[in-house]
Amino acid sequence: MKLQAPADRLPSDETLAELRQNKAALVDYLLERESRLAERRFGQPHARLFPFVGKQVWTPEGKGKLLSVYAETCEVLPEGATRTMRVNTGNVKVIQ
Repeated sequence: MKLQAPADRLPSDETLAELRQNKAALVDYLLERESRLAERRFGQPHARLFPFVGKQVWTPEGKGKLLSVYAETCEVLPEGATRTMRVNTGNVKVIQ
């Protein structure tokens, strides 16, 4: 993740060090926030995955690329595979 800010509003060295120390928690928070916003915007629970179409996800069968999201299932291209698979939306987790 790259932090960008106007030159006159750069955080202090101490703040940057703290952000680096807590990077995993910050990324988790931002991903969760993005998911909640999409779910609220579209009014559907599966919409939490919409922002991550085209990104890497975890499934019970391993890692893959999220291609599409439907109410009950998602279409995922498993890593190293040429064929897609359908996975229940509740079993798909976003990778940081």
